[in-house]
Amino acid sequence: MERGSDGTSGGRLRRCIIKAQRLLSHSLSYLENELSNLTLERIEQELRLLNANMAEANDIAMLAAYSSMPADLAEDSRQALRRLRDKMMERAKTRADL
Repeated sequence: MERGSDGTSGGRLRRCIIKAQRLLSHSLSYLENELSNLTLERIEQELRLLNANMAEANDIAMLAAYSSMPADLAEDSRQALRRLRDKMMERAKTRADL
């Protein structure tokens, strides 16, 4: 039943197979790109979370340093440090809501 490539049954079957292979190849390329994009998005999300965690750890370390202010520190310096501490706490709370 197989005939030549002059448009008969065998030729049409070969063309269909070639088209199917191309379609499959394009579909696989599309899926690979989509998976790559998803992977990159996950990596980016993890890096953002890591950055937020490091910033929060830095804020906590600074808060610990401010908790023991020297007795001879001027009152305006104490107030400035308290404002800074409060500002850092607000930033930490905001990041926690990510």
